[in-house]
Amino acid sequence: MEPAGHTSSTTERMLQCAHCGDACTDDRITADDHVFCCSGCRSVYEILQHRDLCDYYAIDPKAGVSMKGAVADEYSILDDPDIERQFIEFDNGTTRRLRFQIPAMHCASCVWLLEQLDRLDSGVLRSEVDLMRKLVRIDIDPRRTSAPAVASLIASVGYKPLIRAEGVSESSAAMRSIYVRLGVAGFAAGNVMMFSIARYFAGPNGMSPSLITVFDV
Repeated sequence: MEPAGHTSSTTERMLQCAHCGDACTDDRITADDHVFCCSGCRSVYEILQHRDLCDYYAIDPKAGVSMKGAVADEYSILDDPDIERQFIEFDNGTTRRLRFQIPAMHCASCVWLLEQLDRLDSGVLRSEVDLMRKLVRIDIDPRRTSAPAVASLIASVGYKPLIRAEGVSESSAAMRSIYVRLGVAGFAAGNVMMFSIARYFAGPNGMSPSLITVFDV
């Protein structure tokens, strides 16, 4: 006899989206012996499967980002040179480095996948992730791909880049927040050292017991 609860737990696993792990409702989609909560999640899975990138799920089974309600391509705005320029770190004519903030990035699987973009677009030369700042830097050959194409590609696998002006502002605000936290941490550490340095200079016998109690941090 099966243990109590076995059937229900098995059913629960079967009704979890193979990409994002969310519970699948009655409108679930079945493909390749897997269940998906929406067509967007199925599309991401098929992209990764086609490119032999399903190790993404092995690194962290909960890495997938739900694609429900995902908006169709909205990155043609990057065709405007003035807007695209905000996301270019350098351009020497043959190599262009793009920088996008990716709010949904959160784990090792995200980093691994975003650093495999060259396997999804032959125009991508390399990509490098800064997980702490949720940034990805992508070197591309501008003769073979473009900023809108790369942004759409990243969004198509579940990591929607911040593109509009408010996204740029949020990125700047996040950087300022990091610098403020580093400054406060440095100030606090400096204060601690101000107490400790008195003991260092005084030596083992150069300070009275009462002062040692004050400066003994």
